[in-house]
Amino acid sequence: MDELQAEGRYTFTKDEASRATRLVDPNLRIYLGRLVSKGRLAMPRRGFFVIVPLEHRSQGGPPAPWFLDDLMAAEGREYYVALMSAAAIHGASTPPLPALQVMVEFQRRPLQVGHHRIDFFVRPSADLMPRREVKTPTGTMMVSTPASTALDLVAYRRDIGGLDRATSLISSFADQIDTYDLLLSARRANPPTFQRLGFLLEQMGKEEQAEEIEIILRSVKHDIVKLHPGVPVGDSAFSNRWLLWLNSEHG
Repeated sequence: MDELQAEGRYTFTKDEASRATRLVDPNLRIYLGRLVSKGRLAMPRRGFFVIVPLEHRSQGGPPAPWFLDDLMAAEGREYYVALMSAAAIHGASTPPLPALQVMVEFQRRPLQVGHHRIDFFVRPSADLMPRREVKTPTGTMMVSTPASTALDLVAYRRDIGGLDRATSLISSFADQIDTYDLLLSARRANPPTFQRLGFLLEQMGKEEQAEEIEIILRSVKHDIVKLHPGVPVGDSAFSNRWLLWLNSEHG
């Protein structure tokens, strides 16, 4: 563990520990278990260990970005940091988040390491959404681009507190939304998500990005949808540009 920390690494697998120490079960399992019980190691999943530095001992482990990329590599999972966590990285002002929000391709239970939690959300073929490497204290992690983040915030609005919150977050980094990334995202985000995001960007005065979404929608079949699904239309206004009923969230 001292050698790994000297190299700036804070994770290892049980197989790596066995090769380095030449210990095998049951002795290796017992020894690792003792280090976990003493708080020197954390074990977010079986066979994967996180070294707990002294300064993070009271929290039960280092923050999730310290080990997320290694954990996902050990599991063979595609992923990216998403939603409100990604919005904060792109400059949005958010209250302290109770968990790091991460998008994966298949259902996975939340993960807890001491006081630090990771919540997982499912997007099939998450690797096709534009994402980028962001530096962490121990390496890098994958984070959705501003364009992908905006689309995810609209698509998963119910998970973050509604469309008003999504709008507020997106407005903080809308200038960073790259039109090429919007085009790449078209392979995964569905047309209604683009229709809603296009309207929101138009309202923000981000016409360049709104025009790109309009171009994307011309090439795919899309129907009339509501800004807020499941809420009656009533006497709502209608956007011909986005084929969108501008109904109120509360009817």
